[in-house]
Amino acid sequence: DSMARHGAPRCASTSHVVIQHRIIEWMDSRQRTALVLWLSGPAASGKSALAQTIAEHFEAKKRLVGSFFFSCTGSSPSCANGNCLVPTLVYQLMQVFPETRAYIEKKIAQDPAIFSKSRRVQMQMLFCEPLQQFSVRRAMKQVLGKQARLIVIDGLDECSDTSIQCDILHIIAEVVTKRTIPLKFLITSRPKPHIEQTFIQSFTDPVVSHIELE
Repeated sequence: DSMARHGAPRCASTSHVVIQHRIIEWMDSRQRTALVLWLSGPAASGKSALAQTIAEHFEAKKRLVGSFFFSCTGSSPSCANGNCLVPTLVYQLMQVFPETRAYIEKKIAQDPAIFSKSRRVQMQMLFCEPLQQFSVRRAMKQVLGKQARLIVIDGLDECSDTSIQCDILHIIAEVVTKRTIPLKFLITSRPKPHIEQTFIQSFTDPVVSHIELE
């Protein structure tokens, strides 16, 4: 809902209906399903419209933890800056689960240079650890229930640095293997060879599902 996303494309009521249903079913399933869904397709195939629509759908249900929409043609350079991803997700985490704020603020006060450290360290200390602290509390378990929460990362291939694109996937692979609450990732991109190869190297088949748009 940032100003940079004003006028963002959304799916019309008749577009990509089957794909929308597949994604919603993947999110709603309480069976042992993939924790990461990769939606790939060429430019103008509707990936961003689907990502926006799905993000809004689960935000309305209070099941969206965060989202980031990469864009190499965005109004701000930060739209293509992979280093903005983790701080953005951390900020959104505090908005969705205010109980994590004190823990995150304490970590930043203890290490004011934390945002100059690796993306992996930032994600572990400011996202995964607060979630772990949050989830072990009995009251929070009742709040979370068994329904999965969603993080949407759109246009990964539009991140300005290909090495960061791969690093982001490595970090997500670590997050889902250490799941502290039911958390799923929807990732969209063009089918770039280095992204596909990183998915193969970083994730096992049961963890990742793949939908290809034409």
